[in-house]
Amino acid sequence: MDLDCFFTQRRTLLASPAASKAMLCQLDRELIRAQPPAEEDRPFEEALLLAQAADPAQGTALKAFFAASDSERQWQLAALLPWLPLPQAEAADTWLMARAQLLAPARAIALPAPWDGWWQAWQGGATAAQLLTLYEQLAEHAQERLAPLLVRTEPAELVRFINALAARLPALELLPWLGLSGLGRFVPWLRDFAANPELAEAARQELNWLTGGRDTERHERQLWGQAATPELLPQLSQGLALAWQPRLWAWLQPGGSGDHWTLFGGRLCPGN
Repeated sequence: MDLDCFFTQRRTLLASPAASKAMLCQLDRELIRAQPPAEEDRPFEEALLLAQAADPAQGTALKAFFAASDSERQWQLAALLPWLPLPQAEAADTWLMARAQLLAPARAIALPAPWDGWWQAWQGGATAAQLLTLYEQLAEHAQERLAPLLVRTEPAELVRFINALAARLPALELLPWLGLSGLGRFVPWLRDFAANPELAEAARQELNWLTGGRDTERHERQLWGQAATPELLPQLSQGLALAWQPRLWAWLQPGGSGDHWTLFGGRLCPGN
């Protein structure tokens, strides 16, 4: 197997708005059948996939990969796979420690600021004031790293947070937050934005996330036109195009394993 060609094909698939998770699983099964040797000097994502594919059932190669890695790479692994041990040293990228804590809440990880406040907000349900404080602290990473908190925030507090952002952000920067909220009440607002030619493309993306392109009944929390229930999430994980899969990560925690780009697209893919 030409690994460079394989990884290029896989990256193209992951970015595709039309490719399905079934297509990713089929490609990953080809990697498992080929059984290429581990190459730890490859970029992290590629090296991890090779280790996963070497022994997807027992994870023996993955454990060896973890043991041979330095502390920072071990944290990268622990932030994806909750059954791996925790490194002893603090991570240079402390977000990895917060991710590891979120995957397995029973583990006690001494989180530095601002992640200690982030974790407290996740456990207790964030207030609008807490979200605003974290938004300012997390800067350009705020959308990705606040997403798990938005899922657990009470709708009234979440609306206060979004309204506060609306007072300080231009419309184009506000739009992703409306979609990330998962609140059906923002659908009419997004339709208004979609009528503006300069905002139409970005607004339609958030509308798709909330409505699936359908004019359906509104729900307090909704994804793809349906009430965001625990029963819906596995269906979306199987059915949504790969380009949408990263957004589901926040909704699948705690208890997730892997991510949209890991072997078989993470824990909910058939065959994993």
